[in-house]
Amino acid sequence: MGHSTRHANTHELTPARGSIRNTVVTAAYAAAGRAGPVTTADLREGAEREYRKAGRLVPGEGNW
Repeated sequence: MGHSTRHANTHELTPARGSIRNTVVTAAYAAAGRAGPVTTADLREGAEREYRKAGRLVPGEGNW
């Protein structure tokens, strides 16, 4: 992960174990698509996507 990744807000998300891998893979594909490092925004988008796929509300939506 690049230097732009902050760990402060990632502890607020508590996805299921299988979703963690999917979150990271989604973030990696997003970063690769723009030929850049994985960012916090990529990880957030991946986590939000996993929450929605599971039919769950996204924690703190709109407060990122």
